[in-house]
This record gives sequence, structure tokens and C-alpha cells, in this order.
Amino acid sequence: MRRVMQEQPENTTQQVGFTNEALLAAVSIATDRIIRPRMRSYGLGQWADDVAGEVMLSAWKSREKFDPQRGRLQSWINQIAKNRLADRVDIESRKHGHLILDGDYSMSSDEILERLAATAADQVVDDFAVAVAEQLATTSWLQPVVAAAASVMDTASFIVGFLTYVRFDSHAADAAEKFGVSSQRIRDCKRSFELHCQVIHRAQQKKAELVGQVHLSDLLDCLPEEGSAGAWTRQVSAAIQTWPGRLSEVTVDHVVAETGWKANTARQYLPITRTLLQVALGVLVAKTTEGE
Repeated sequence: MRRVMQEQPENTTQQVGFTNEALLAAVSIATDRIIRPRMRSYGLGQWADDVAGEVMLSAWKSREKFDPQRGRLQSWINQIAKNRLADRVDIESRKHGHLILDGDYSMSSDEILERLAATAADQVVDDFAVAVAEQLATTSWLQPVVAAAASVMDTASFIVGFLTYVRFDSHAADAAEKFGVSSQRIRDCKRSFELHCQVIHRAQQKKAELVGQVHLSDLLDCLPEEGSAGAWTRQVSAAIQTWPGRLSEVTVDHVVAETGWKANTARQYLPITRTLLQVALGVLVAKTTEGE
């Protein structure tokens, strides 16, 4: 089957030495145990997620240096986390030294907030409590979606797409400069990441409503809605439904005949849609673990 992305990565998951899920888990642990506590102790807790993104970016860029035979992935990620944390503290201390706390790890969160309020009273935060609550609410549903995307996407496409969001705030030009690739490559990975997350999220919602076997109509409900980005997947799916054979055997010529698209467009959209339908099916038929 043709890959979702036209530009192929030079490194496979096997060559990298760790999977997307393992990398996400290791960075998450490092964030909870190292990055967030230490950044808070310096009064820089707002930069914790940025540092976590920098850790993932550093790990990906230096992936060839990781040797699973020489040590655990978590230890390697922890060391990268300490380095990126030190870099961020150094940057902020040079820019806003008067706001940096002394790193007293015995300070409570209330003491840290009180000290920050005293030194940065001129900074206005618009309903910080609401912002935090919204962030936590987003994380509760987004985390399993991202984890699922990590398990099915090509390694390079996932890392680039994910970091374009969490580290570069969706700015393709900034991400392209850091990754050393074209802006088009960044946009392709970003679109792939968006589509996978959108389909996975819709499939997870659909799964809660399912009774009995999964039908093709259920899979179609998991695709982006009409009028939204990626809605063309529904046109491809409509063409697939008229194909008399197996999903994997649908031809580009058939899609062209059903949609009226040019061959190049059909050739690009068909494998993407086929992959997303398979992703949706995987979510719908997956066994629900206890506690979900």
C-alpha cells in the first residue's frame, strides 16, 4: 500500500530504536518527575510544556545516537530533559533574571505564586484559573487521541506533526527551520497528524454509541464532516462504496470515474482515505480496557 505521505522518511521505527509510544511515555514521565517540578521551583512553570516539546525535538534529532543496548530510553530522555531545562532556565535568567526564583525545592506552590505575584505585579493574567481548567479538560481527551495516533502513524510524520503543534504553535516556517526540512514537508506532516487525530477522536466517540457489529456506515461517520478540513475523504469513501471488490483493491481509475477528479488528486487521496478508514476500524473494534 502506498504510504500516506509522499515524501518518505529515511528512518523507520526499527532503525530509530524506539517507538512513538515509548518516546511519548518517556517524555511524559520526564515532564512529571523532572521538568515540571524544577521549572515550578524556579517560578517558570509556564515553560514546562515548551521544555517538554524541546526534549522530544532533541530526542528525535539525535535519535541515531540512542543505543538500546547501552541503556534505557527513560534514562536517555531524562538526561536530555535536564539539558533542555538548564537551557531554558539560562535563557529566561538572561532575559528576566529578576523573575527567576532561587530554586528552593522546599517551597510550596502557594509560596511560589505569592513570590511571583510580588515580583511581577504588573503582569495581567486573564482568569488564570479558567485557563488552567480548560487546559486540563483538553488534556483529558486529547492525550489518548495523541497516544492512538502515535501507535498508527509513520514515526517521522507523527513526530514532525506533533511537535509542529506543541512546540511551534502550528507555525510551519519555524518548525521547518528547526527540523531542517521544507515548509511543505511540515505542512504535509501537520495535515496527516490532524487527520489521524480527528478520525481517532470521532471513532472513540462513535465506539461509545455502537451496538453490535461495525458497519461501513460507522466507519464513514468517523471521517471529517462535510465543510471541514479533510471532508474530501467522504468523497473518496463514496467512491469506495461502489467498488465491487475489496477495499485494498480499489483503483485510482475507479475513484477518478466516481469523483471526476484528476488522476494525480485521486492517487494522493485514495491511500490516505483507505488508511484512515482502517484506523477508524482499529479504534472501533479494539477491546476496551478496564477503567476506560
